Amino acid sequence: MTRRPNTGRGIATAAAASTLGIAPGVLAAVSSAAQIEITAPPHRVWALLSDIDRWPTWNPLVQRAVLNGPLQPGSVFRWKSRGFAVTSTLREVTGKHRIAWTGKAFGTHAVHTWEVGQTHLGSILKTA
Repeated sequence: MTRRPNTGRGIATAAAASTLGIAPGVLAAVSSAAQIEITAPPHRVWALLSDIDRWPTWNPLVQRAVLNGPLQPGSVFRWKSRGFAVTSTLREVTGKHRIAWTGKAFGTHAVHTWEVGQTHLGSILKTA
């Protein structure tokens, strides 16, 4: 497992702004990024990540997750993590390798992305 945290203040790039609906250069209160290699093919990793209703089956931090609509930009999903209710909106679903959403949680605006790629061992999952 390779984990590369990047915790601190982050600035939204122009690419993030256009894709995720946030202003370029906006200073984020907190940002984090990590990646992990997984010994499974990318299509299997994507199947788990993109099936939002099943997040509680593999992520112990998620108690409930329900996607209201298809897996496409604009669809809303509601979930509960660590006892907090979160409402999020899908902002990007690119092929079967990238998903991004925004939402309000813990009194703040949040942006999250997952990107799946192929490696010689199987997959790499990047999150930010």
